[in-house]
Amino acid sequence: SAAKSQPAMVNSMTLAGESFVEKTIGTILNLHEKVLDAKDETLEALKNENKFLKDALYSMQELYDEDRKTIETLNNELKHAREEIEFLKRKYKLMWSKTAEIFGAKTEPDLEMNKNLEKPIENMEQ
Repeated sequence: SAAKSQPAMVNSMTLAGESFVEKTIGTILNLHEKVLDAKDETLEALKNENKFLKDALYSMQELYDEDRKTIETLNNELKHAREEIEFLKRKYKLMWSKTAEIFGAKTEPDLEMNKNLEKPIENMEQ
């Protein structure tokens, strides 16, 4: 009877050990599955973040290119405006010089005439 209970006890321990091993393996497989799921979620999140950052970078590059073109256009307009201002300055300087020559030549004799006219008036008062 003791001999019979010994194998039964070993058999029972073996079954308990096998059950423990099966549960442990099941737990390990379950944890492994959760780790794989978490890894997949993390990879998906990183891919989405990477795509977002890449799109943002492309958008920033487009804005930079547009700003650079705008700056180039404004610089060209400014250069043109400065050239036009210089041209107008030279034009008006020449015009005023010519005007001064024309009216200056006529004004001087007129002033001389006015001086001559003033003298007789002074003489008349005396």
